[in-house]
Amino acid sequence: MAHRYSLECVNVHIYTATGKGKPFGGKIFLGFSAVHQRAPIAPFNGKTETVQASIVSSLLLLSLSILCLDQAVHIACDPEYT
Repeated sequence: MAHRYSLECVNVHIYTATGKGKPFGGKIFLGFSAVHQRAPIAPFNGKTETVQASIVSSLLLLSLSILCLDQAVHIACDPEYT
């Protein structure tokens, strides 16, 4: 998993480019992740620092809509697999 600063850095750059006071400059941002799968790498840090480095600890997460994929798209469209 990426460090939370990666997501926050993308937000700052898009915000700066658009000049709008919304997260990601009001643009749609698609990110794909399994946030509970693996912790970010935070070398020489303890458990608390590793959790704080996670995207789920970012305040930016409060302003995002999180959508979950319930069924793989290729399975939903292929009658052989339904």
